[in-house]
Amino acid sequence: EAQNRAQMALEGQYLVLSARKLHDLYSVTGLNDRQLGELRAAEVALVRGDGAGAYAKLEAIERAVKADRSHKVAPGDSLWSIAGREDGYSNSLLWPLVWDANRESVPDPNRLYAGQVLKIRPNPSIEEVVRAVEYARSHMGAQVKIGAVKEVAP
Repeated sequence: EAQNRAQMALEGQYLVLSARKLHDLYSVTGLNDRQLGELRAAEVALVRGDGAGAYAKLEAIERAVKADRSHKVAPGDSLWSIAGREDGYSNSLLWPLVWDANRESVPDPNRLYAGQVLKIRPNPSIEEVVRAVEYARSHMGAQVKIGAVKEVAP
């Protein structure tokens, strides 16, 4: 009986931790179709009471979305152009995200050096994206309209 109670308590902890992790991952941008499918599978496991199973799936997604990418600066590159590249964020207005990830090596966002290797943090949160666009707009004079968020079909 004591072992059953301990197992139930442990499963309860996994349920709580999984619910928090699921909430956090729903605010991450740029998940691919496979990651979205895994996120939904983890949600189903959570609803069914399989906290440990949900937690394992969510941990794998979290590791994948937190893995940094990099970009070697070429002559003529700018944070604006790097952010706009497909292997960046595919949106030049997100240049502040590149700068934030590299503040130690790039104290001035207008000065990059060919050969520098910059980190590109994948999957910023929605809040980080909004802050980056607002910052870019206020410092670059860009006129941007953010449209309604559309739900991705399953």
